[in-house]
Order: sequence, then C-alpha cells, then structure tokens
Amino acid sequence: MLTARYYRLYPSAEQRSLIDKHFGCVRVVYNKSLEYSQDVYHKTGKMMSTYDLINQLPRWKEELPYLKAVNAQCLQQSVINFCAARYNFFKHKKGYPRFKNKHAHQSARFPHYGRVDERNQTVFVQVVGMIPAIIHRPVDGEVRSITLTKNTIGQYHASVLVKTGIAEPKANLVGKAIGIDLGITDFLVTSDGDRIPNPKHFKKHQKNLKRKQQKLARCKKDSNRRKKAKRLVSKIHLKVVNQRKDFIHKLSRQLINENQIVVFENLAIKNMVKNRHLANAISTIGWGMLISFCRYKARQDGKAVLRCDRSLPSSKMCSACLAINHELKLLQRVWTCVSCHTIHDRDQNAAINVLKGKYIQQHSIAYLVGRNILKRA
Repeated sequence: MLTARYYRLYPSAEQRSLIDKHFGCVRVVYNKSLEYSQDVYHKTGKMMSTYDLINQLPRWKEELPYLKAVNAQCLQQSVINFCAARYNFFKHKKGYPRFKNKHAHQSARFPHYGRVDERNQTVFVQVVGMIPAIIHRPVDGEVRSITLTKNTIGQYHASVLVKTGIAEPKANLVGKAIGIDLGITDFLVTSDGDRIPNPKHFKKHQKNLKRKQQKLARCKKDSNRRKKAKRLVSKIHLKVVNQRKDFIHKLSRQLINENQIVVFENLAIKNMVKNRHLANAISTIGWGMLISFCRYKARQDGKAVLRCDRSLPSSKMCSACLAINHELKLLQRVWTCVSCHTIHDRDQNAAINVLKGKYIQQHSIAYLVGRNILKRA
C-alpha cells in the first residue's frame, strides 16, 4: 500500500537556490512539452507520446545549457506529468494543460534515491543534499519518491511517497452505516441527527483580505512594495486553506472512525457553482475535499465510502413512506408528508434518504420504483 508523508523543510540559502533552479527547469520542460506537442499536432494531426517527448530532452538541453545543471530524472518526470495532464483532459474531461509560470505554486519530483533521516531531522534528495526538516511522523516503509514544493509565500515542503509493504485491506460492507447530507448553513447533517455547523473560514478573513487587496491594487507594478503587499494577500489565502484542511481532516477522521460505511450524495458541484447567488459559499466550503479525504482514509482502514445517485429526490422524498413532495420549496426547512403526516427536518430527512440510496450503486431508479423501494406520489 502506498501512502504519503508531508514535511516542512528549512533549506539553507544555497539549497534554496538549487531547489529554485530545479523548479525553473522543470517548469521550462513542462512548457516546452506543451508547446512542442501542440505544434506537432497542428502540423501532422498526430499526438506525441511520452517516449517521443522524453527523447526531445537532449535537444532541449543543447538549446538551453542550464537544463544540464539539475537532476535529469526531474526533467523526465515533468514530461510524464504533462502527458498525464493531457490524458486526463481527453479521458476524464479535466482542464486542458496550461503553461506554468514562476509566480504560482512550484514543484519538482525526484523519483529515486531519496531518504528521510528521522534521527537527524533531514530529508535527502539528489543534487540538493540533506535538507533540514521537521519529521513529525515516521516513514515506516520504503521511500519511492520525494516531491519538493514551494508555496506562494516562499515556504518549502517535501511530500514523501512511501511503500509500506502492507496489503490494502478489502472494504467490509458489514457494520454501521451513516448517510450524510451536505449543506451551506450546516456543513453536514447525518442520518443520526448530528449537525456540524459551517465554520465559514473564508468569511472570517474576508474583511482583512479586502483591505490587503485594496492596498495591493494601489501599489505600483514591479515595485518592492507591491511584492510585499502580494505576499500579505497570499498569507491570508494560505491561512484560510490551512484552517479548512485542518477542520476537514479532523471531521473526516471522526466519520471514518465511528462508522463502517459512509454514504454521500453524488453532487454536481461544478454545475452548482454556476448559481451566482451560491457560488462563493459552495466554492469555499470544501465538500469535494471532505469526500476525497473520507475516501482515502476509508481505503486505508478497510471501510467504504459510497455515493447515491444524484437523481434521487433526497430532500423531497419522505423517509418514512417514500412519497415525494413535489411542492417543497428551498426555504422550507421543516415539512409534513401529505401521505403519512410525518413531520420532517429537511436536512436530516435528506441524510436518511441518502443512506437508503446507497442501493442506487447497484440498481437504477426504474428498478427501485418497480420493486416499490421508491414510490412516486
């Protein structure tokens, strides 16, 4: 089983210079791979393979001699990353690969010959050497690769991919199951009736962010003051990201520890953010991050995360008699079923229906309606 460790690095001035050279060369190779593959496709109509693009590296090194000063495997990995991004665009409808710039998040992957020294608190990578770090978690396995990153405020981190040698446990579908309804006022409501309020991390920093962005807008371009102001804006964004990740990591761990099966609704988040009234709230809340974190934690623990079909009318369907209330409005948070007269809390009722809707994974809506598992009023 593969897992990852994330460590904060404190490189010296010389090491920072070497790491930044790797970032720059990796970025140049990625951009040249994108440019060259586009040119070949427009001229011949053929797609360049990963092998063909890697074979262009010697020619690019002759054109740009500074590429010879960095780890060659990092450059090859940059080409592989570009081809993976291109594959995801055509296969999984992800965004088309874009040209990288030096002002954004930087990264370089060292595929081999890396190690972590827990006693001396260092991370070793080729060319750069032993980098001081905070090793807060043991590696407990074989290091497969190390990815060095630099965020927008100049902090360095190492993401260490580790092969633990332990087989991934099979998901056991026998045990306590819980349905979860995701929302905006309440971050989530469970089928057991538990409510987690929305912490609204971004909103807490919005006033401060506004002042810093106004100050940034008044600064003269390419000035030192503008660079300092931009760094302050980046610090606020990083603070929000870290708070959100910390909250969701703790919440996902609690959900996986307390339950064997966790069922979410398969939300179309990309379509939901097209609503201009809710786009900001949905974009900053982190639904997709919660599902992703729960998924990998459940896979490590031999548990299951399921999604019910988004066509299931979870909010409008009575969880007691399965009748559907077509007249239910978005503002109605409590409603009474006209068929069985049960009083429902909208969010908890939706969570219960999401839990029942886990059977959608195996059967279609038509099948469930034919077997009277779902009914229409």
